Amino acid sequence: MKKKTFALTATVLALTSASFVAGLAVAKGAAKMPVLSPLADAKWTPLMKDPLPAFAPIEGDAMKGAHYAYLKLPAGFTSPPHSHSSDYWAVLVQGKMTHWAKDGGSEAEAKQLGVGDLTFMPAKTDHISKCFPGADCVMAVFQKGKFDFIVAKEAKADAKAKDAKPEAKAEAKEPAKPAAK
Repeated sequence: MKKKTFALTATVLALTSASFVAGLAVAKGAAKMPVLSPLADAKWTPLMKDPLPAFAPIEGDAMKGAHYAYLKLPAGFTSPPHSHSSDYWAVLVQGKMTHWAKDGGSEAEAKQLGVGDLTFMPAKTDHISKCFPGADCVMAVFQKGKFDFIVAKEAKADAKAKDAKPEAKAEAKEPAKPAAK
């Protein structure tokens, strides 16, 4: 009789414990599972026309607010002087690159960054980003605000001046015609 009582008590305790644990799991919601995402599977969205810097989301919506995302710059790419409305932190996961402040910095003095190196860029700091030739640069970027790319005023003026004289460039590049015989 004692064995039956013990077995029945053990069964009731086991079922009660299992029900309690299941109730806690339901109350907390579904258990989170690990996510493994190869960089090769990233879904890239171009940010501008050629040479195509691109963005791939990791967490959050970069167009609405705080986010974590990959940013890819093509090998050999040098950005125009620009800033962002929010601070960002980035870890380089592929390639070699550098950044320098437009005012008070220079490419010659900027540190070359390799895989695993960190960049902190304060909000509203005009800077230039350069990806060295050889491999595209990919950074994992965390930004507390939405993503933006604000071209510096001087860079906008320079771009307008270049666009205003396309005929002069075309004439200079046109090869000379051979003399008539």
